[in-house]
Amino acid sequence: MKTTILKAAILLCLGTSFVTATADGPDFLKPSNLEVGEIICIHKDHNISTPAIASIPATAKCIKNNSGYWPETGDAPPPAGTIVWVGVEYNGTKGWAMAKWLGEDTTCSTNESNKK
Repeated sequence: MKTTILKAAILLCLGTSFVTATADGPDFLKPSNLEVGEIICIHKDHNISTPAIASIPATAKCIKNNSGYWPETGDAPPPAGTIVWVGVEYNGTKGWAMAKWLGEDTTCSTNESNKK
């Protein structure tokens, strides 16, 4: 009985750790699926109706993932038609961008961000 409880506790801890580690996404992002000259708008909030407060060029690198993703769905895909947002920081501006235009940037370290 004690062994079963211990195994369940270990699995619960591992599961919680896994969800926490993946829920917020990569540390740095870069534009993806954009042509040179196109931009990604940074919005004040995670809503298309809020004003764009800045933009990210298609050639940007090391965009800081500032707040993780919204809505938070864990490992489940978001409902069809849902716009997924990611909290970003670019050139000192913090806001929200559509996640579908951003991918992980693995070329960055924690000491560098917002390369053009």
